Amino acid sequence: MPARTGFTLLDLMITSAILVCIGGYTLLLVDHAQETANRVKCASNLRMIGQALLLYSNENRGAFPRTNYDPATADKPVAFTSPQLTEGTDEERAANINPAYYKGGLKPNDVSAALFRLIRTEEITAEVFRCPSVQNATTQPVNPPDVGALCNFSDPRQLDYSYANPYPNENAADAGYKLHNMISAEFAVVADLNPGVDELLTMNTAAVPEDMRKVNSTNHDGDGQNVLYGDGHVEFQNNPFVGMNRDNIYTYGFSGQTTGGDGIVGSPSNEKDSVLLPTARTAATTQPTQK
Repeated sequence: MPARTGFTLLDLMITSAILVCIGGYTLLLVDHAQETANRVKCASNLRMIGQALLLYSNENRGAFPRTNYDPATADKPVAFTSPQLTEGTDEERAANINPAYYKGGLKPNDVSAALFRLIRTEEITAEVFRCPSVQNATTQPVNPPDVGALCNFSDPRQLDYSYANPYPNENAADAGYKLHNMISAEFAVVADLNPGVDELLTMNTAAVPEDMRKVNSTNHDGDGQNVLYGDGHVEFQNNPFVGMNRDNIYTYGFSGQTTGGDGIVGSPSNEKDSVLLPTARTAATTQPTQK
């Protein structure tokens, strides 16, 4: 019998299959390495935001930033409202006072505008508010906000993080809620963007990991979220039940073993209730400000 030379069709098919598997595995490793690097950079962003919050509070009697506040409408906080640059007295405009404080300026209780104050008042750039995982997935470039002219994010895509609602209603204020530099080390202050999905209200701490992915931030494909806490440290968490007493940081009201919370966009209920806003749903339904 003559010796076999060359490759048979079966040999080529097996070799091709092996190469495809190796190539796919290599791509997975590359993607995993990239996402790991993105999470590290994202955590670094949050630490810088935490430092800016501390600097701001040191200059403002311990208080973290907020803008126009109306306790009567605090149950319906907003985000990404546009400043009315033509409002205000002649003296206010001449003095270049922040238009958020003009009569008829930004709508009251704007959470994104509160976070934007760090860009206007501290040495922190707009890029710090973009999660690198989201940036890598963005097909179109997103311009940074025009800091000199605005007091809010002009395009919701400029903000990939959610901030603890600094506008409590009267009941929450009476219960001791105040966002300042003396909050508990376990209090969640900023995190990857709140997904804003309805499942947040029905999820509980006993949910399986696959279900929990549905209520994690979409910044990291549902794997979890980086969270900045009251003492300045940042951790990557694989579920949103990471506030004080395992509070759901993406909802307001009681949460835990039986429910995810009472609602998603609203006022905190007491001094232990983290409510991180805005949500991805709010961002998706908000039109960029026309320049």
